[in-house]
Amino acid sequence: MKIITKLSTILLFLFFSGFLYAQSDDIIGKDDAKAMFALGLEEWKQNLLTGKAAGAFDYDTDNNLEWTLISYPPVGKIVVTPSYSENNLSRPWKVSLSIVYYPQYSGVFMRLSDKEHRDLIAKAQRQLRPELTLMTKVTISKKDQLFIHDFQIFEAGKFPLMDNKSTNAKGCIEPCIVRN
Repeated sequence: MKIITKLSTILLFLFFSGFLYAQSDDIIGKDDAKAMFALGLEEWKQNLLTGKAAGAFDYDTDNNLEWTLISYPPVGKIVVTPSYSENNLSRPWKVSLSIVYYPQYSGVFMRLSDKEHRDLIAKAQRQLRPELTLMTKVTISKKDQLFIHDFQIFEAGKFPLMDNKSTNAKGCIEPCIVRN
């Protein structure tokens, strides 16, 4: 249960720091993001299996290298997937984090201008440097009243092309902000 508690703490911190996106000084916790890169595939799988058995969260998998945590905190849905390569099962090469806010909690984000979103993404990218590289995309669905944050996090130095792209685009994956 100690591992589940640690994993749940990381996820809740990531989630609520994202929820406070517009007001927070620390948009994504660097230490928590770095901790995700310290989990090997077997440890990650065991955390998911134990967490699901305890009713803490759910998961989805391809039964190979993709094991995705799915959690439903009160204000939305969190999906976390560390991506492993067959050559290295001890560390993920990328961590994907998606946060989907329920309609009643999306309003604060939907009211921000594209410039405000880009500024906050650039701030998050700077906060994770120099150890981590961030690429982010925001989807705003007025029809469904949903705000979705998609984060791709890499260890800096492992993919110099991504490091440069993140620096040049200030953390944005183009199209960085999608409104539909």
